[in-house]
Amino acid sequence: MTPLNSLLPLFPPIRLRASSSDWFASPKFALPHGSTPVFSWAPQHTDRGSVQASFNLTIWSAVGRVVWSGDAASSQPRMRYPPDAPRLEPGTYVWQVATREADGRISPPSAPSALHVALGHGEWDGVPWLGSASKNVYSTTFDCPAGAVTSVLYICGLGYSRVELNGHVLNTLTTAPWTQYAYVNGFSTLDVKDLLLVGEPNRLVVSLGRGWRDRTAFRILKGDDVASDGKVERVVRAKLVATLSTGDSVALSHTGDGKWHAAAGPTTADSVYNGEEYDARVAERLRGGPPNAN
Repeated sequence: MTPLNSLLPLFPPIRLRASSSDWFASPKFALPHGSTPVFSWAPQHTDRGSVQASFNLTIWSAVGRVVWSGDAASSQPRMRYPPDAPRLEPGTYVWQVATREADGRISPPSAPSALHVALGHGEWDGVPWLGSASKNVYSTTFDCPAGAVTSVLYICGLGYSRVELNGHVLNTLTTAPWTQYAYVNGFSTLDVKDLLLVGEPNRLVVSLGRGWRDRTAFRILKGDDVASDGKVERVVRAKLVATLSTGDSVALSHTGDGKWHAAAGPTTADSVYNGEEYDARVAERLRGGPPNAN
């Protein structure tokens, strides 16, 4: 007789993750450049005692090209990206997995999941920091080509920042994780594809605050500390990259491209402990864009 469980259909795997990163979820978390992510999933067994015997996992680029595909005989619902596989360059990837039970039944492929690999050090070449002791709002306008498959903004605003794209606030507190600014500064990876306009200018605005870089409130402990170099506390570094349908990546905007403007914004004073002072009259004047180019 045929066992009853061999007649039951399998359901696709669920709860897909790549090193705890799920680019389809919110908030989105990108993987560092050079990562070899661990892929994990949850098989949906139809009866008690069933185990996964093997699986097939496939990864596609943002434009649908197969980056890697492989099978493995394993009962573990996880796999580290093979070290001999093609390196995952910066960008967005989609992956699916299907499992096979010990009795030979094969599940349908899972729903697509996605991961994003952030920029490496080399991709920041030619993208300088912008900063001023007296100005704390930076803005730019740029065009977006038709057919962009992905559009991602990489940005670090120190000490903290507020980012707006076409009137939409992308964050509410900071685009730089709270770190020891003297030696390392993290940047945020923001998916902006659904906010971009085609056929008319896009406007990106970054408002900066001093945060923990306020030297009047937080004394530098060591005179030779890297953080003691310079007097500019509010700086920003940003790059917006789009992937076209051809698979090519293009920078739509970046600090230092000659199109950014700086102005003294409506936040006239700010403190981690004491809040901020805000002049709405200045905000109204800046709605058309700061007049001073940097």
